[in-house]
Amino acid sequence: EMKEYNQLLQLQFLSLTWQAILNLMGQSDGDPAILSGEVMNYEEMLVIADKDKIPPLRAQIQCYRLQLAVFFQDFELAAQLIGPASMISLVNPANPIIWRNTLFEGVAAFELVRQGKKKWKKTAIKAIIRTQKWVDSGNANCVHILYLLQAEKAAMENKTDEARQLFDKAIVTAARNGFRSDRALASERCSLMYHKLGDDFWFKDYHQKAKDAYKEMEAYGKVDQMTEEPTGKRKTMDRPCFEINVVDDTMKEGMKVNSDVATLPTRETGASDDRNWLSSSEAF
Repeated sequence: EMKEYNQLLQLQFLSLTWQAILNLMGQSDGDPAILSGEVMNYEEMLVIADKDKIPPLRAQIQCYRLQLAVFFQDFELAAQLIGPASMISLVNPANPIIWRNTLFEGVAAFELVRQGKKKWKKTAIKAIIRTQKWVDSGNANCVHILYLLQAEKAAMENKTDEARQLFDKAIVTAARNGFRSDRALASERCSLMYHKLGDDFWFKDYHQKAKDAYKEMEAYGKVDQMTEEPTGKRKTMDRPCFEINVVDDTMKEGMKVNSDVATLPTRETGASDDRNWLSSSEAF
């Protein structure tokens, strides 16, 4: 119907969310960390964004790619996307995806630091500072993000007890504010902290909480990955797929991907307006 009414630009933006959801559900083409499948192909979409001169579309593509890279623990890919995704604050400064992207930039940066790549520490700390300013300004949607990033910092500094308390705050606050995916991510990040410490008891506890949270979202692609092992690649499982053909065949014809184009900037969208938001004091 959107194509019939020539709402192609809006359809392109919505396709990013749609394909990201399908990837989490396990309905992707190959690697679930790659934003490509039945709805769209990220390389083709980047070409369209450049051809039609739509910088916000390019930025949002990279934001969604960064999200999937973090969810599926492909931090090598995440490292390549942090810079391009951060362009969203320049090309679309009023979009809620900015604070969403800061969450994934921060988590990815802290993980990279814990892997020994110290150059990402500045990016990680910057994510906390930005989020703190938003919370201080009364943005209740960022409270759980601040807790999560502070937990990552404490974990990086080997302050395990403090990190666990902050992870718990992030999990509870995300749940109360309706951010299901963030609750699952916080639970998983806490489980991975204990996994690296060799603490099997708390690892299994938070690992199961994360799996349950992802199952509530029907993110079976992510659950499959966690079923194999916490840091392994997703195990492909057969699941029903929708019959989707969103991109026009004419749009695909003759489209050749420019490798330089496919490595440039992008970011993601915020949550729906029908959520029952809490005030800042209630969130705390």
